[in-house]
Amino acid sequence: MDESQSDVEQKRTERRARAHGVASAPSATAGSFLFGNAMRLAFGRLTGFAAAVQLGFAVVTLTIAWQLGPQPAIDAARYAHYTARAQGAVSASWIALEFDPAEVGDSPYWKLHAHATPCMVVGLAGDWGAPLQRAFCGDRFVFTAPYVPKELLVGVPFTWTRDAHGFAVPEVRLRADARAWLSSHAPEDPPPHADTPATAYDALQILLDQPVEQAIAGWSAPIATMALAFDPHDPANAEPAGFVETKRHASSQPSAAIASAMLGLFLWFQGMALLMGGLPRKAMLFAATLPLLALPWWGEQVPRAVERLDSRVAAFVGVMLDGFEHHGRLHASAPRDAMYASDEPMRWSLDQGTYAQTLGRMHLVPPTSTPADADAALALLSDTVASQMRDLDAGTRSALFDRLQHEKRADRRGAGLAFLSAAREAMLDAQLDPAVATAARGFLDAWTTAPIDLPLPGDAAFKQRVRLYRALADIADVEIADGGRAIVERATAPPH
Repeated sequence: MDESQSDVEQKRTERRARAHGVASAPSATAGSFLFGNAMRLAFGRLTGFAAAVQLGFAVVTLTIAWQLGPQPAIDAARYAHYTARAQGAVSASWIALEFDPAEVGDSPYWKLHAHATPCMVVGLAGDWGAPLQRAFCGDRFVFTAPYVPKELLVGVPFTWTRDAHGFAVPEVRLRADARAWLSSHAPEDPPPHADTPATAYDALQILLDQPVEQAIAGWSAPIATMALAFDPHDPANAEPAGFVETKRHASSQPSAAIASAMLGLFLWFQGMALLMGGLPRKAMLFAATLPLLALPWWGEQVPRAVERLDSRVAAFVGVMLDGFEHHGRLHASAPRDAMYASDEPMRWSLDQGTYAQTLGRMHLVPPTSTPADADAALALLSDTVASQMRDLDAGTRSALFDRLQHEKRADRRGAGLAFLSAAREAMLDAQLDPAVATAARGFLDAWTTAPIDLPLPGDAAFKQRVRLYRALADIADVEIADGGRAIVERATAPPH
């Protein structure tokens, strides 16, 4: 076959280029190849980002649709048989404190990466033999210190176990690598005084050691129990009664579920079409539909898959799904399988803790009758401390008030509130050794000087806290009286 004129001219051009040492044609081919790769890379990244956004939000909206539609119906059917009720005894309770040292690195602000999950072990006795033991872990929160959970999850109170004093016993459990990190790094923003904790672990112990709060919690509700509900034919799977009631009466929201599902399916198929645009339509639809059959259990795997497309989108989607996973869901198991159940606990002892030289010197026992409420519990603690302080000799009382002043100056504020009545009494007693009154005044001056633990309406025993500060107005010392009045005014001021 004869060559066309254009083909002949092309070959002549290439021969001339080679004769003169010019590789014009190959250069044009290489340039086209590089440009094409650059364009494919750029558009590939844009396509990956767009697919990640659509797939990530598809999972979120489909998860919402599941929780608004099928999930309440499934829960209501499951818990319809939980008709038996019993009171279980709490044998252990702790906070599972989780954070990844690799994620924190050398930053001192480890709490920004930490989460806390309350867990409890409850024993249920019955005519079936040995008491059944069940562990429950509840809502997961961003960790703040001091962290005192009030609920395991919505409708289920959280309680600590009690010690020999009747105080609530706070307990934190964390993995060995997290404990090692805390023990080898300096605390964040350490206060500038001689008693600065040496490590982040020491600082955490000080933050969580709050004996007055633990006395209020323990004395106002001394018996640590949990109301349980269970199927009479299956007591081994008992769950908290408050949680069961919530699930039994939950109702589906069909309209919202359908709207969320339609949006989620649209985003899902759009995102899959971007990823598999080269496949035949039937094959693409089959591949896109198959993962939906595992809804909602595959949702936790999606951020890992999306991360290959775009790590930023994956992180955002992970946070949103984490909220669905860890709020309002109960994790029930055998005690040995509960979160961090086998890890070494951090506990606090009044006799050997941060306040062993002040509140730890008092002889404190559980009240013979349970105080009416938290205010009565704090009043009883204050009266008990004041009574025992009267029985001490002048030198010991002075030393105790001096120590309390030192604790406050060193930002150790977990025990001083219990001594306000004793210090006020010492300053009002004209017959008392002047050295005791002087030491008491030093403590009150420090306690009413910033930083102050201002009573807040949401605090346990708020009314009694205010009463303790209001009583300081009786003292002749103007600075102490004015300090007490100022605290009361701030605590009781109407919200803006």
